Amino acid sequence: SSDLADALAALPYPAPLPGRPLPPVTGVLGLLVPELADRLPPPPAGAADPEVRRCLAPRAVEALLSAYGDAVLVVEDVHRADPATLGLIRRLIGAMPARLRLVVVEDPSPGLPALGFRAPARLRSEEIDVRPWTAAQTAESVRNWLADLRPDHLTEQEDIAALVHELTRGLPEVVGHLLWAAGELLRSRETASLAAEADGAWSEEGEEARADSPLAALRQVGAPAAVRREWARRCAPLTEDARRVVEAA
Repeated sequence: SSDLADALAALPYPAPLPGRPLPPVTGVLGLLVPELADRLPPPPAGAADPEVRRCLAPRAVEALLSAYGDAVLVVEDVHRADPATLGLIRRLIGAMPARLRLVVVEDPSPGLPALGFRAPARLRSEEIDVRPWTAAQTAESVRNWLADLRPDHLTEQEDIAALVHELTRGLPEVVGHLLWAAGELLRSRETASLAAEADGAWSEEGEEARADSPLAALRQVGAPAAVRREWARRCAPLTEDARRVVEAA
């Protein structure tokens, strides 16, 4: 799967257990992840057959991660993972390599598949429920953002934090997208203003103040594009009547 290939391509090089040859089955991964090909054994016989590769890949991944020793595998947005990735995760949980740590991130929002993984009793596992930020936590993020970007506008912090929390409902990733987009807008305005000054142009003081205002930039940006795309993706399967109900809510 592409999810699996991306994760394996990011493995550190070389393997942290020198002198310990990799099991022959790991060679099949060189056909699936070209970035690994020069540090793996030759592909096993018959690995050119897609069906053979599909059968060997889970064993190969398990063997490779075991050989790497201390390692952490992070799988984000597992609710979007393809069946091959889900199958691999279940296999790893069922026979976890001794020095592997697995972190799985799942969004349990309504309308998304609720997967969950059952770990054997012998494994130590912990489920952490990451909740949206409170208004105070959002305000702290806004304060840090303002201090870096526009420290002369810290007096607007309370109004900005209230707007950010209203637009994002405290979702950390959305807060990050929104503040980044507003920061980019402010930087582009600053560049345009400097170019205008160099050309001898000028603007009214009020216009300059609005152009430099983080609050005005946030109002202009509104909901981040990533949020709009996610909204469209989740609403796509709905009928027109169901979509109207969701929008009204």
